Amino acid sequence: MSTKSEKQMLGLLQTLLDKVDSLERKLDSRHGKTDSSNPDEEARLWTPKDVLRKFGLGLRQQYNLRKNGVLPYVQKHKKGPVGYLPPDVIGYFLGDTTP
Repeated sequence: MSTKSEKQMLGLLQTLLDKVDSLERKLDSRHGKTDSSNPDEEARLWTPKDVLRKFGLGLRQQYNLRKNGVLPYVQKHKKGPVGYLPPDVIGYFLGDTTP
C-alpha cells in the first residue's frame, strides 16, 4: 500500500513528465517535425525508446526486466511491438511492485 508521501511523489513525477512531453512537442513543432499526437494522447502507451529517452533505462535492461516479470508491459501479438503503461513505468522507479 502506498503512503501519502509516495502518492505525492508520484503526482509530482507525473506532472514533471507531462511538462517535459509538452516542451518536447513545442520544440518539435518549431523545428518542423510533424507529430500525429493530440492533447488526448496522454493515455497512450510508451515505447521502449520513450522509456529510454525519459528515464535512461536501456533497451537491454528493459528486455531483462520484462523477461523477469519486474516491468509490466503490453504486447498485442506474440512478435508485436512492446508498450508500457506510464503508471507501470513510474511505479517501477518508485519501487511499487504490486500488480
